[in-house]
Amino acid sequence: MPSLSQHCVDQLYRAGVKHAFHLPGDYSLPIYKQFHNSPIKLIGTSSELAAGYAADAYARVNGIGLAIVTYCVGGFSILNAVAQAEAEKSPVIFLSGSPGIKERRQGMMLHHMVRTFECQHKVFSEVTCANTVLRDPTRAGYEIDRVLAALKAHSRPVYIEIPRDMMDKPISYSLDQGSPYVSVSDEEVLNEVLDEVAEYINGSTNPVILAGEEIARFGLQDRLKKFAEKTGMPVATSLLGKSVFNERHPLSLGIYCGSISKEEVSRVVDQSDCLIVLGVMQTDVNLGFMPLSFGKKKIVLVTSEECRIRNSFYKGVVFSEFMEGLLTSNIRQRSAMPIIEEREVPPFVVSQNSKITVNRLFQCINTILNKQTAVLADIGDSLFGSSDLVMHSMMQFLSPAFYTSMGFSVPGCLGVMMARPDLTPLVFVGDGAFQMTGMEFSSLCSAVESGQCKAPKIFVLNNQGYSTERLILDGPWNDIRNWNFENVPVVVGGGKGYVVETEGDLDRVLAEALPSNEVCIINVKLSKHDISSALSRFGARMKKRI
Repeated sequence: MPSLSQHCVDQLYRAGVKHAFHLPGDYSLPIYKQFHNSPIKLIGTSSELAAGYAADAYARVNGIGLAIVTYCVGGFSILNAVAQAEAEKSPVIFLSGSPGIKERRQGMMLHHMVRTFECQHKVFSEVTCANTVLRDPTRAGYEIDRVLAALKAHSRPVYIEIPRDMMDKPISYSLDQGSPYVSVSDEEVLNEVLDEVAEYINGSTNPVILAGEEIARFGLQDRLKKFAEKTGMPVATSLLGKSVFNERHPLSLGIYCGSISKEEVSRVVDQSDCLIVLGVMQTDVNLGFMPLSFGKKKIVLVTSEECRIRNSFYKGVVFSEFMEGLLTSNIRQRSAMPIIEEREVPPFVVSQNSKITVNRLFQCINTILNKQTAVLADIGDSLFGSSDLVMHSMMQFLSPAFYTSMGFSVPGCLGVMMARPDLTPLVFVGDGAFQMTGMEFSSLCSAVESGQCKAPKIFVLNNQGYSTERLILDGPWNDIRNWNFENVPVVVGGGKGYVVETEGDLDRVLAEALPSNEVCIINVKLSKHDISSALSRFGARMKKRI
C-alpha cells in the first residue's frame, strides 16, 4: 500500500506533470524524496512567486503545471501567481506542505503560521476552482482525484495541502467513496445548439470566427483549425488568445482587440453579420476597453461557462464537445475570400545611426521569428508592441494580457523552456517588470548550462519607468532607477549582456546573440516617452475611462 505522498506524486505524473517548480521549505520537505525518486523533475527557482509564474507558463504550453511551496510564508508569496492562473484559466496545481496534525494540537503558535492553521487554505479557496487538505489518509486518494478532475474540467488552478505528518501514512481508496464527477453535455441540447448554429452560419453573408484563450486551455487548437478550413471562415483571435490559430495561415486575420486593433482587422470583424466567438473571455483588455460594436443578435458565444446563440441561452453544453460537434455539423463550405492583405513580413532595412524605437525594434524582431521561436511578452509596451508580431506556429506567444501582472515573463520563460526545450524563447520585458522578478535570469542560465533546453534571449525595454502609466497620467511617480541590465550576467555568473541604442547596434547584437548558446540579456535603451502605435491607441482608450 503506497504512502500518501507517493500516491500523490504518482497521480500528478499520470495527470501529465513532468516538471515541478519549487522553493524548498521545512513543511514541504518530506514530500521531496518522493519527487526525487519519481520521473517528475524538480526545477528550483529563486522565489515562490517565480515558481508560480513558471508553473503558469508551463501549464499554458503543457496543459498542466505544478508549483511546490512551504506553508504560509511560501504560500502567500506565490499567491499573486495563483490569482493570475485563476483569472486567466491556467491549469496549475499548487502543492503546499503544512504543520502536522499532532503539532496543531500542542496549543502553541508555529513558525510561518498566520492567525489560524486554516488561514492559508481559506485564502487559496478564493482563487482556485477546487482545494483540499489531506488530513485523512482513507480519503486522500479520492480528494486528489477530485481536485485533478476539477482542474481538467475547468482549466483553472487547484490547491492541495498536506500536513507533514500525513505524508508517510499508508493510503486506502475504497470504492464506496465514489468517483469524481466528470461533466458531459446534454446530448439533446447539444444537437439543438449545433443545428441552430449551422442554420445561422449557412444563412449569413460574411461569418467570422473570433477565437480566444480557452481554445488553448482545453487543447482545442486542432479542432479550431479543422473547423475554419472546413467552412472557409476567417479567424481573428483575442489578445489573450494570440497564436491559438497559426497567424501565417491564409485564414488568419490577426488580433481583434476593439479600437486597439489594426483598422483592417476591426473592419472585417465589426462588419460581420455572424460572429462565432469561441472561448473568448469578455474582459476589458481583450475587447479593447469598448463594447463589441455589433449587436447581441449577431453573436454566437460559446465558452466553458456560457453558451449563447443570439438571444438564446443554453445550459448543459460542454465546450470541448461543442467544438467537436462543429466538425460534423451541416455547415456549408464556402470559398475562402481574401479578407486582408497577405500577412507577409516586410524586410527590415537597417538605418545604422538611427536611434532605436519600440516600433522599429518589433519590426526587426518580426523578421527573425520562425517555427522554433516562442515569444513571452510582459505587461506594457512589451505586450502591445509585440501584439503585431506574426507567429509562425500555434501557442508560441504567451502573456498575462488580462490579469496584467508585471514580472511574469522572465520566470515564465523558465516554464516554457521546460515544457518546450526545442524552442528558443524571446522575452520582452519592461525595465520596471524586470526589476520585480528579472533575477530569475539565474535559473535560466542554470537550465541552459544543464543542457536541458535552448538559450533564451531577453530584451529589456529600458525607458527608465512605467510607460503605460506615463501615457495615462504622467508624473515623477512613474520614474524608476536606471539599471545597467547588461551587467546582470556578471552578478549571476552566467550568460552574456549587450547594449542597444541604435538600429545598427541592434543588427550587430542580433547577429551575435541569436546563434549563441548562452542566455543573452539585451538592454534596449529607449527614449523616455517612446511608445508603440498599439500602446498609443490603448492609452487613448484608457484616458477616456479614468
